[in-house]
Amino acid sequence: MPPPPTILLLLQALFFAGVLAHAIYRGAWRRPALLHFYAFSCFMAGIANLRGFLPQYNPDSYIFYYASLPYVPTAARIYLLGSVSLFGGMWLAERYSGRMKFPAIPAAARVPGPAALALLAAALFFLGPWMPGALGLAGSFIFHYIPFGILFLLARRPEERSWWLALGLAAIFTLYKVLYAYLRMEMILPSFTFLLGVVTSGRLQLKEFLRPRYFILYAWVALFILAFPWMINNRGKYGTGLQRIAYVQQVDLRKLLSDNHAGETVLTRSSLLNQLSQVARIADEDGHYRGRTLDYWRYVFIPRFLWPGKPPIASGSWFAYKINEKDLGRPYRYPHSWSANMTVPGELYLNFSWPGLLLGCLLLGWLAQLLWQAAHFWESGFTDNLWGNVFGYFLILSAFFQFGADLQYLVNVIAYFLLALALGFLSANFIR
Repeated sequence: MPPPPTILLLLQALFFAGVLAHAIYRGAWRRPALLHFYAFSCFMAGIANLRGFLPQYNPDSYIFYYASLPYVPTAARIYLLGSVSLFGGMWLAERYSGRMKFPAIPAAARVPGPAALALLAAALFFLGPWMPGALGLAGSFIFHYIPFGILFLLARRPEERSWWLALGLAAIFTLYKVLYAYLRMEMILPSFTFLLGVVTSGRLQLKEFLRPRYFILYAWVALFILAFPWMINNRGKYGTGLQRIAYVQQVDLRKLLSDNHAGETVLTRSSLLNQLSQVARIADEDGHYRGRTLDYWRYVFIPRFLWPGKPPIASGSWFAYKINEKDLGRPYRYPHSWSANMTVPGELYLNFSWPGLLLGCLLLGWLAQLLWQAAHFWESGFTDNLWGNVFGYFLILSAFFQFGADLQYLVNVIAYFLLALALGFLSANFIR
C-alpha cells in the first residue's frame, strides 16, 4: 500500500473545523445555514476517517472493514476534493447567486394548530406501511418526510405546547421504529429530528440543552450508540414487534452494551474510506464509466403507477455486487442483498474522473444552496411555512448524510422540491 494519506485526512478535518469555528465566532450557530450542517457532517466524517491512521496507521483497524487498501490514498483525495468543492458551491451560491433563484415555496394561508399538526403527522406516519410501493417518491414524501417535517416544525415553534407535542411524536415514532424498523438509523431518527428542530428554533441558548427535560433524549442516544454493535451482530435475528421484545429480554445487558462486533461502532460506520476506495479500484480496473451508472435518468421521472414494469433503480446493489465480485481478503463478507453507497463524490469520480468530480460537486453545492433559499427557512414568520419547513428538514437531513448515497439524490431532491412547491401553492391559494 502507498504511504497512508494522514496529511490529506487531517487537512479535510481541519478545513471543516475552521468553517465551524468561524461560524461560532460570528454567532451563526444561533441561525445555522445549510452549509454549516454540511460542514459539521464533513468534520465528523473526517474524524471517523482518521480513526485508522492516528496515532499510527493500522491496516487491521475495523475502519477498513471492506476497504480496498491499496486505493485508500485515492479515496482520501476523492473525499477531500469532493467535500471541499461541494461546500465551495454552496458558499459561492450564498454570496453570488444574484438573480438566479428558484421559485420560493409559498407559505400556507392557514396553518393548523399544533394539536392538529401532531394528529396529521401521526396519521400519515402510521398509514405509511400500508401504502403501495407504486407511489414511489410521492409516497416517501407524504408518509415519511411530512410526518417527520411536522415533528421538526413543532420543535422549532416557540409555544411550550408545541415542544411537548413534538416530544410526544418523537416518543411514539421511536417506539414504533424500535419494534419494527430494520435499519438502525430509523430508531434514532425521531430523536435526532426533534433536536434538529430545537437547534433551528432561532432562540437557541446552550443552557437550553442542560435542562432536565432533555436528559431522557441523551440517555436514549447514549444507549443507541452503546448497543449499535450488538444490533449489527443480531440484525435479522430479533424479529419484529413482540418477538423483538421477547428476544431482547433474553439478552444479558452487559453483552448488549459490550458486543463490539470486531470493532464496528457508530464512528467506524461514519467513515467513507471503504466505499470510496472501492470506487477508486473499480475505476482503475474497468476504466471510468462515462455516465453508464446514470442510464436510469432516461426514465426515472416516469411514475411507476403509469409504468408497472419500470426497471428498478438499484445503484447501491450494483455497487455492492461490484465490490463482492472478487475476494477482498477481508474477514467480513456481505450477502448479495447488501447495498453500498458510492457517495456523490464517488459516483462522479467513477464516471467522469477528477474534472467531473470537481465540477459536479461544485454544481451540486450550488443547487443545494439555491433550494435552501427557496425554502425560506429563516424568513420572518418561518414557523407558519409548513411546506418550507418540511423541505428544509429534508435538505438538512441530506446535508448530514453527505447529500445521499449516490447521484440518485438529484432525482429525490428535484421530486421533493416540486411536491413541496405544489403543496405550498395549493395551501396558499385554495385552502383557507
